[in-house]
Amino acid sequence: MRKVEIFNQKGISEGFGSFHRWGEEYEEFENDVGNCTIAIVELDDGSIKTFLPHQIKFENEKCEIMESNYQVNKKTRCCLCGLMVTNMTQHRKYCKA
Repeated sequence: MRKVEIFNQKGISEGFGSFHRWGEEYEEFENDVGNCTIAIVELDDGSIKTFLPHQIKFENEKCEIMESNYQVNKKTRCCLCGLMVTNMTQHRKYCKA
């Protein structure tokens, strides 16, 4: 999961959380349905909330283990998705986090 900063509708920071994934929400109207993309975020207190994309900002994270430290047959935890992988360079091409 990636750390995100959360903003209210006025653009004021309201704290931090962990981004889980993108999702969709919809609202039914009398003659139509409206869809919108939402971010599913776990707040630092453990609760889950959804936010519109413009209400979050991904924090720049650096992996603790860089490719230059890669050793053959040694598993490393991906800092983005949390999977244990043998080849970090290959994994980053397909990482869904």
